[in-house]
Amino acid sequence: MLRARIIPFLLISNDDLIKTTKFDNENYIGDPLNTVRIFNEKKCDEIAIYDIQKSINNLSPNFNLIKDIANEARMPITYGGGIKNCNDAIKIFNFGIEKISINSLYFENKDEVKKIINSVGSQSLVVTLDIKLDNNEYCVFTNRGKIKQNISLINILKEIQQTKVGEVIINNIDKEGTMQGYDEKLLELVFKNTKIP
Repeated sequence: MLRARIIPFLLISNDDLIKTTKFDNENYIGDPLNTVRIFNEKKCDEIAIYDIQKSINNLSPNFNLIKDIANEARMPITYGGGIKNCNDAIKIFNFGIEKISINSLYFENKDEVKKIINSVGSQSLVVTLDIKLDNNEYCVFTNRGKIKQNISLINILKEIQQTKVGEVIINNIDKEGTMQGYDEKLLELVFKNTKIP
């Protein structure tokens, strides 16, 4: 039997650690660096850090904060938020980050996505899909759930695999922060239509 892997997801806004519910209602919960230290002590398998204000406000990543987090963490890190091009990605990897996650960039600039894959390898690139029900259909959104993409979830999963992205993170907006458990129907749909982690 496979051992369960523990991967905390931390949300950052204005350099503070926050909690949201359904991508709304930001609540301050602490300092990112202190929280990384806590998860070091807990011996988590990985940690994922998303700066949720960067892309929606067309801002670049806070490279100083990312560097500080990389220096503090004793586990592999995935970082997402504000990555606009291959140069951003390489700079982040140079701090010791293992994987980067993109969302809006995937839909806006496939050429830049291919550059990232060619530069750092597909295993280092994650696409995060923000999904919510719209007219009883699972739809993909960007910009923190504000812009609906004109492509079905199944087709985007097929496309991501053809692009040779290393992993996909499924983020269910309707369930996010609600403590109501998983959407098993969504998970089943995803698992049936993708072979990548």
